[in-house]
Amino acid sequence: ERDTVHRRPRGVIAIIGTWNYPLFLNGTQIIQALTAGNSVLWKPSEVAPASAAALHTLLMQAGFPADLCPMLEATREAGQALTDAAIDHVVFTGSAITGRAIARRLGERLISSTLELSGCDALFVLEDADVALAARAAWFGATLNRGQTCLAVRRAFVQRSVYAGFCAALRGLAEKAVPVRLALPAQARLAERLVRDALTEGGRLLLDPPPVPGDECSPLVVLDARPEMALCQEASFAPVVAVLPFDSLDEALGMEARCPYALGASIFTRDERRGARLAAELRAAVPGAAAPTDD
Repeated sequence: ERDTVHRRPRGVIAIIGTWNYPLFLNGTQIIQALTAGNSVLWKPSEVAPASAAALHTLLMQAGFPADLCPMLEATREAGQALTDAAIDHVVFTGSAITGRAIARRLGERLISSTLELSGCDALFVLEDADVALAARAAWFGATLNRGQTCLAVRRAFVQRSVYAGFCAALRGLAEKAVPVRLALPAQARLAERLVRDALTEGGRLLLDPPPVPGDECSPLVVLDARPEMALCQEASFAPVVAVLPFDSLDEALGMEARCPYALGASIFTRDERRGARLAAELRAAVPGAAAPTDD
């Protein structure tokens, strides 16, 4: 048997860009499309117009033809209009809410798309794991880019036999945390609501945060979380992580599957085969990055 791959340009690629990694994500998508022989209509995020202008200047200085890579206005209206333009494919990085709306419109026009949407990623800590390493990874994954990352750790499933040690290791990291300003104040308010609701449903904070302004957020860890909590069900873009204890892998898998999001996942165990078996059971798909809107 033999497979043959034909690499052909698709035509006009519409790119609706993100703000949380405005140079890396937008630049990668634009350059890949152009070097494959396409033209690009690029609508940058309204949250990061200065970064978009800098990137477009770099593209022009690099010699890419201006008529093959025009930068549209950084407005929501421009993004909506782009889905009705004469295009052949759409690349969108953003929230699941906006992604669904784009998919519906493109479906009506029978236009293909690549959508990188929201996440609520899971991290598994098995009983034989290096607990200190797992805690550092969970904290890094929850606070990277101030939590404004789709592939952020939002749910940490920890085997009960190492639960106390994992929480103690997290405490040492959380004690050094300081409040951070988020790009979207709405995400700070969302995180506050999710944590508040989780506490009323039996969760408890690892550490009490100091008071912060409305557009800031303290990195937070909610212990004794449960999968039905909104904190474990909704996509958020803030440095908040829920820790859920489990007794068996079947229980952990059942709890993880109750979340509608399954963008990425990570597993900590010293048993490579056991980790591979668990990974095969997970719903996690291809890594990516996304930014929500104020929807």
